[in-house]
Amino acid sequence: MRYTKQMFTALALLMTPLFASAQFSHTASMATQVPFDFVVGDRVVPAGKCVLQAANTAAHTIVIRNDDTRVRLFSSLSTDETPTAPATDQLLFRKYGSRYFLAAIRLEGSRVMYQIPESKEEAGLRLRSRTSLEETIHAF
Repeated sequence: MRYTKQMFTALALLMTPLFASAQFSHTASMATQVPFDFVVGDRVVPAGKCVLQAANTAAHTIVIRNDDTRVRLFSSLSTDETPTAPATDQLLFRKYGSRYFLAAIRLEGSRVMYQIPESKEEAGLRLRSRTSLEETIHAF
């Protein structure tokens, strides 16, 4: 009996990320106007209309586009669960000085937060300045 409980608990823990990533399905898409340039990985995405979309059916990779400037890039995602679900789709940024870094994506009604890996540049700024501001952009 105890072995069965342990197996069930282990299976539930292994399946949780699969359920979370299913919420940002390959058909999910978000578009919003971002009023500042921001960094994802080692690339700068210019200010303007940005479209974010899952790049694969497992939702482990996202495509970020700014069609006006012909910027298109891919980023991996990890997931975390938050205590509350937002009322609108959101992009979360960290700001160091005048540099913005895309940190996470939250979808309306979902407690899952899709996190963007920290870039080398952001890690260096975080270590040097130790202060960052957070900014949220609500998608339309």
